[in-house]
Amino acid sequence: MYAKIGFGGREVGLLVLGPFAAMLFDLPIFIYKNYFLAINIGGALIPLILSLYLIKRLYMPLSKVIIGIALVSMATFFVTKVTDIGVVSYFPFYLLPSILAFLLSILLFSPHSEKTPGYGYAIATIGVLVGGDIFHLPEIFRKPFSGSMGGAGLYDMVYIAGLLSFCIIIFFMSKEIKYTPHYTKKLQKRDLYALDKKQSFLLLIKKVEEKAVELAKWHGIDAPPSIILKSLIGENAWKDYLIMKRKSRNPSMADVEKAWITASIIISAIEEKKKKWYATTVERCASFLFDFLIIGGISILFSILFYMKFFPSFLLFFFSTQFVYFTLFEYLSGSTIGKMVIGISVKEENMEKAEFMTSFTRNIIRFLDMALGFYFISLILIKFSPKKQRLGDLIAGSVVVKNM
Repeated sequence: MYAKIGFGGREVGLLVLGPFAAMLFDLPIFIYKNYFLAINIGGALIPLILSLYLIKRLYMPLSKVIIGIALVSMATFFVTKVTDIGVVSYFPFYLLPSILAFLLSILLFSPHSEKTPGYGYAIATIGVLVGGDIFHLPEIFRKPFSGSMGGAGLYDMVYIAGLLSFCIIIFFMSKEIKYTPHYTKKLQKRDLYALDKKQSFLLLIKKVEEKAVELAKWHGIDAPPSIILKSLIGENAWKDYLIMKRKSRNPSMADVEKAWITASIIISAIEEKKKKWYATTVERCASFLFDFLIIGGISILFSILFYMKFFPSFLLFFFSTQFVYFTLFEYLSGSTIGKMVIGISVKEENMEKAEFMTSFTRNIIRFLDMALGFYFISLILIKFSPKKQRLGDLIAGSVVVKNM
């Protein structure tokens, strides 16, 4: 169900873990004399990016999006106020944006639309940010100010608004949406029993072909699956694949069971072949050290330019620069400067170019990686996980591979 409404594993991981991983980190957007305005990564940037992603992915009508955000923004503005600790709202008034977002979602879409939960989440989070922070900016800037959008008192409200509206909407969704079968990328035997014999057989063939094409991309080969299997895995895999294709016209249940074993063996051979392409722990550590020096130098420069207390400002600029640096470089070119030097790059698990949301998610979770013993847990995961993935890679669905 969740994949159908726009929330795959990556989006759920970002929604649940992201705000906690980055709640203490701010991204400066305005610094002038005694005025300092930042955007809190956990309380504002993550909900904003996730909301915009859902709006784009689910093709939500712009008119409905604007109406929803405008109404939730106005409601938020009237139930929030500026205090010495920031913009705050009190119980039960801070529940109003969530309830309003739920009602608008059901009214403007329906319980039968797969766009409804994503729409509710998007207008709730963006509406709270606009009404709670942006509408209050004139009042905030009447005197010297230091704070962050989506931080302090508004952090909880943004998180609660999005998550609560989403959960309420899910509860009221129709059965055809709630009980949509979910098929994972990984081949699982239980999927076969949800289909008839021919569909099951074709699913097994499709999984083998997908894995073969992935392997071909690693080698820069563009060829049919049969040729890929023969040239990269061997004649036995090629012959087994051709037998599966022949039997797919009218397979028996026994044929499906045999095909399951055959497909599993071929896929295991493909995965084993791919292992040598994953970047090693040493290569990833070396690339990070190069990037660490670059980010550290930029952070020192910013700290000097803005005449702030050195150590606190260095930490502020270091963490924010690190996030922007890794996210943009990995999305735009697949590699940071350090990765380019070592000769490795970030890809989707299927070896496609990393999407923005993949790069964004893996680098949001980087904050959690740092908190867990400064990458100690991630080093263990990279060393022992099958695809050499750290926590951010596992959630984002990315891999780091050697350049071909």
